[in-house]
Amino acid sequence: MKMIDKTISQFIDYYSEINMRPPHILNEIYHPDVILIDPFGCYYGLNKLKKALSPLVLNLNVHYLLTDEPLRNDRSFAITWTLYWSHPILTFNTIAELNGCTYACIYKGKIISQENYYDLGEFLYEKIPLLKCAIKKIKINQMNEDPDAASDSDHG
Repeated sequence: MKMIDKTISQFIDYYSEINMRPPHILNEIYHPDVILIDPFGCYYGLNKLKKALSPLVLNLNVHYLLTDEPLRNDRSFAITWTLYWSHPILTFNTIAELNGCTYACIYKGKIISQENYYDLGEFLYEKIPLLKCAIKKIKINQMNEDPDAASDSDHG
C-alpha cells in the first residue's frame, strides 16, 4: 500500500467514526506542524488541531459520510463529505446535514496541511432563529436579483 493510500485510509477511518475515536489517534494521521484552515479559523500545530476538534466531538452528535472516492496524487488528496450532526440547542436534537470537501497535503506520510470547505452559515448561523430569517432573506434577494440591473446602474 502506498503511503498516501495509508494516510487517506486513516483519515477516512477517523472521520467516519469521530465520536468514538480517541484524540491520540490524530498523532498517527497528522504531522506535528499541521496547518488546518477552516471557515472557523486557522489552526497551527497538532495540539491546536486537537483543541479545534474537541468541541465538535464533545458537543455534537456527529457522523461523517465521505461521499466519493478521493482525488489524489502522490502528495495530496481531496474528498467530498456530508456531515450529519445534531445538537440539543441548535438543532433540537434533530439531524442536520452539511456538505463540504477537504483538501489535504501529505508530508512524510502525515497530513501537513488541511483545508475544509463548507458553508458556515448553513452549519451554524442558519440554526440561530433571528439570523436564520435574515440569511434566508439575503439568499432570496440574491436569487431574485437581476445581474444585468446591477451592471446597468454601475455604468449609467
